[in-house]
Amino acid sequence: MLNRNKVRSSYVEDKLAKTMYNFLISCFRLWIVLAAIIVLLATHVSAQDSGAIDSLNQLTGSDQHDTIRAKAYVDLSEYLSEVSLDTVIPVCLKCVEIADGDSANANPKVRRSLLWSKAFCLNNIGVVLQHKGKFVEAIPYHERSLRIMEAIRDTEGIALNLNNLAYISNTHGDVPLAIKSYGRALQMQEGIGDQRGAARSLNSLGFIFFYQSDFDKALDYFSRALKIRLEIGDSTGIAT
Repeated sequence: MLNRNKVRSSYVEDKLAKTMYNFLISCFRLWIVLAAIIVLLATHVSAQDSGAIDSLNQLTGSDQHDTIRAKAYVDLSEYLSEVSLDTVIPVCLKCVEIADGDSANANPKVRRSLLWSKAFCLNNIGVVLQHKGKFVEAIPYHERSLRIMEAIRDTEGIALNLNNLAYISNTHGDVPLAIKSYGRALQMQEGIGDQRGAARSLNSLGFIFFYQSDFDKALDYFSRALKIRLEIGDSTGIAT
């Protein structure tokens, strides 16, 4: 006699097996499509990367003026920091070498340009070392960059290095120094109308006071940072 329960069970199992099979096939097809999209995007980005790097490399040639070469190395280091972090320091050291070779005998305008490029690349070396967790090694580079930025009176560059030194101080537990450095940076950024930079400093101060359980001060700094970011339409900053 036919066992109807067994037949019904077999039918259900077959249906489940077919459903699972179709689901897996769909997932596999979706994976193929996504993989193809990723490959296409990677190819496109790689082509863009290659083109941008080639353009900057042309500006670093010996036939270019040293100010152009040094600035090209700055731009190249900024670009490589997004795609190949390990290549940034050698590029920055080349910029420093160019700046040191000609700045002493250059006219004031050229000298200032070379010193700015040198300072910016020293800062970038410090940032790379921070990313690698080598905070103590990063400090001298930021301090050297800061001294140069102060000498050429580049307020934005001074604030940039103060922020980086403040971050390191906070990481090492020297909260008072971190607050002082962030505060100096904030004052300078507000003075030159650098709203994006001011918002970053305010946000950093907010986090310091938050982790110190001073929630009233933290809320004040976070609110001020948010207000600025809403005004300038900084959607990325708002998300943080």
